[in-house]
Amino acid sequence: MSRSLSALLLVCLPIGFFSEETPLYRNGFGYSCENGMPNCLPNSCIFDLAGGFFCVECGSEHVPINGTCVSTAHEAVSKAGCAKSPMGGWCMKCGDGYFLFYGGCYELTGEWKAGICDRAEGGVCKECGKGSKISIPIVFTNPNTTSPERCIHCGDPVGFGGYSGTIHCQYCKPPKYAWKTEADCFSCSLPQTMCTFDYRCKIVTSGVDTGYCISCPTTHILSANACFSIDSPIGNSICLPKNIIDITDRSLCVQCTNSSEAPLQGNCVAIAEFSDICVKDTKTGRCTACKNKGDTSYYLFYGGCYSANHGSGEQIGTTICQAAENNICTTCNSSINDVFTKNNGCWRCGDSANGGIEGCQRCEMKDSGLQCLECRDLYLSLDKRSCLASCPKGQKGIQGSPSSTHSCVCDDGSYLKDGKCVGCTVENCAECDESSCKKCKYGYTLSDSQCVATKCKDPNCDTCEDRDVCTKCTDDNSLDPHGLCVKDCLGSAGYYKATVGGVSRCVACTLGNCAVCESESKCKACRDGFYVEGSGGCRPCSSECATCSGPASGDCTSCPARKRL
Repeated sequence: MSRSLSALLLVCLPIGFFSEETPLYRNGFGYSCENGMPNCLPNSCIFDLAGGFFCVECGSEHVPINGTCVSTAHEAVSKAGCAKSPMGGWCMKCGDGYFLFYGGCYELTGEWKAGICDRAEGGVCKECGKGSKISIPIVFTNPNTTSPERCIHCGDPVGFGGYSGTIHCQYCKPPKYAWKTEADCFSCSLPQTMCTFDYRCKIVTSGVDTGYCISCPTTHILSANACFSIDSPIGNSICLPKNIIDITDRSLCVQCTNSSEAPLQGNCVAIAEFSDICVKDTKTGRCTACKNKGDTSYYLFYGGCYSANHGSGEQIGTTICQAAENNICTTCNSSINDVFTKNNGCWRCGDSANGGIEGCQRCEMKDSGLQCLECRDLYLSLDKRSCLASCPKGQKGIQGSPSSTHSCVCDDGSYLKDGKCVGCTVENCAECDESSCKKCKYGYTLSDSQCVATKCKDPNCDTCEDRDVCTKCTDDNSLDPHGLCVKDCLGSAGYYKATVGGVSRCVACTLGNCAVCESESKCKACRDGFYVEGSGGCRPCSSECATCSGPASGDCTSCPARKRL
């Protein structure tokens, strides 16, 4: 009895005696340790201040001190005041001069102070790091003031006290909006391939520099080196959709939502940061004029100031403007079709007040005047000088893909000549030019430059696309699945006769367990094991029957093997 109890105590004692129901900084968060980290357990690393890793849980008889695994016998462990957990290789508490952070003890000096914890008491961080000239903080202050974990790692998607970071985030701030529980991320841990979209890290193929976004697709607006959806509440708080213009597949703001901001290079920036460049409207978030700063020249373009100087990195200013004088762009960049030059000014294609074409997205200046190349959600007219909601009589609209132009073209049976639609000279011609017919109308075949009625191979065919392909049968015949004209669709198993689009066809029967349909909803003959009920559906026979006329065992019309009526 005593021996049995001792065994039980040996099992229960560690759990009851060293209770860790809610250990500090233990939430299962961790990445794989790239290039390995001595004595660190798999998937137990978090990003450090320099793009490397900290270990959060070490192997046997080791604990994390300043991010690396140190033997518990080493003096650094006792110096840090690390109280090792009996459950694994991490610290439960730290001593004075150190602070506990994700299972490790960190010294309250140097880079740890700036990047993680600025002030600690009794081994517990009380105030998170604020960064320095050479180091950014990798944590944000937990908005939940009742949680003992004050500083949450920016890349921790699990978090503490109801708040978390976001995966792959390197630099972040507490959520700006009360409804958010996830940190606002501004920089990512994979700096060559990631930047933040709507405060989350996203893999991108372009528009990224050292973990920051430098340009966004037209679905997003750039602000503080991050991209935000133009349809989101956050995006609208930066720039309303009506105040966004697209230039070279990039969204630029012309008037910021916050009146204390204005557009610089198309991005909303606090006016206090560039008041020496922007002469701001007193009531709205836009510039009314621009000034040069040092050796950099700026010009005004739709409410914002843009650099006219060529340089490294993203240069939207020189993408738009080729030459500027007196802080005004006088000549557009001829390599893009989003803008045009007129009256010593650079204007958007759709700016009708300054000689543009209403609704035009891309254009080019010809000797005869401005021509539109692509309309925004409208149809391009035949003469390319207007964008239309619908095409005029005698023309039809061709809807292209989202990346191509919607255009008006001449109706079938006509062609474009001198800017007008002219009828084809060949009768029953669908497509032609001035000299000949290229394609005949439906039911006609091109023969010796003329359109003649197609002679169908099937004598029961009334209309055919060519000799061998029938599209409509003569009266009392239906088009079967093979394109043949038949008198009775019942000859095609599982089909019935129906009129579809004005054409009599043999249509596949979709009624469950029906072998021969009379109509879409009525079965004429069910497959074996089922019978036709009053409503026209198929119901199962009695298990005594192979085929039947009703549900009872006495309704059998044939029997299974080794049985007979």
